[in-house]
Amino acid sequence: MIGKETAILPSNLDRKVIFMEFDIKISQLSKSPQRSVHPANLSGEDKLECVSKSFRITDPNGELLFSANNEHVVVGAKTLKVTGVGGAVFEGSIQTPLVSSEAARDLRLESATRSLEVRAPHGINVESSAGEISATCLSHMKLTSRDGAVTIESRRVFLKGLRTALLPEHGSSTKSSGKRQGNTNKSEGIAVYQLCACANGRLFLAPAEGICQADKSLC
Repeated sequence: MIGKETAILPSNLDRKVIFMEFDIKISQLSKSPQRSVHPANLSGEDKLECVSKSFRITDPNGELLFSANNEHVVVGAKTLKVTGVGGAVFEGSIQTPLVSSEAARDLRLESATRSLEVRAPHGINVESSAGEISATCLSHMKLTSRDGAVTIESRRVFLKGLRTALLPEHGSSTKSSGKRQGNTNKSEGIAVYQLCACANGRLFLAPAEGICQADKSLC
């Protein structure tokens, strides 16, 4: 022990409580059978340092709660909770079968300045059992299937913002417009269009009468 120290021992030894107070720091040392001294714990103002090859914490039943060594760190508790407002930052990789949030709280996976990748050899499932799923990007969004199909299964499918090809006037070429001028059902006031596709896969709308026809401005 280094520095000015005081030790207070209780008069009732059955309580098995020892209180020690030190002005500077306390060092707890352990000796091997060869009488060599190994530092174990060093404590000072605003810090506590432990020097050991491994560190373990167990519950009263002997179940592992936490262990650490040079190879890995194991958290044996049922739930690992990070309460800091900045979340958890991992410089390397992590491996876990489940990442979840608390009840009634959102779960966010975010890469502030770079990309975020999710990979799996046997499939990836994204499901919202009681809400919506939204995907938003600044540039292009791609759905690619290398050896299969892309299936959209729904009772209603909306494709908003498609441009509309206008029917050519007498002796004029096909023109395109952002305005929709389809076949209007006068009794209901509903405009109906054809959904057409260019050779490059771009979709556009065309009036219900006639065939799908567009110029380079659309395709």
